[in-house]
Amino acid sequence: MIKNIKLKNSVIAYDPGELIDKLTILQIKEIKLPKSKANFNEGIKKIIKDINKYLNGNIDIKLINYVIILSQINLYIWNLREQIYKESKMDKKKLNLVTIKSKKKKKKKY
Repeated sequence: MIKNIKLKNSVIAYDPGELIDKLTILQIKEIKLPKSKANFNEGIKKIIKDINKYLNGNIDIKLINYVIILSQINLYIWNLREQIYKESKMDKKKLNLVTIKSKKKKKKKY
């Protein structure tokens, strides 16, 4: 949900939780998709700048813990999505193979 939040002469379009979620996802993409690393680095820099505006120099250990947990959850989701995608591609290949074999059997009958 986009919210415009004013902080000392600046407006940030997201709340801190959304910014941290976006940050962890960009960091995963940076690792998983190295060809686009430069693009992700720019996004990471912008998000870090916005998070720093919220924190205003105050860092809470609970926040760090939540960021680590969120990173692990997002990585798990990423890996699960990759696995599902690979399995669905394999299923499509199997289906195509079965279809081809079925067509060959029909041709032999005639």
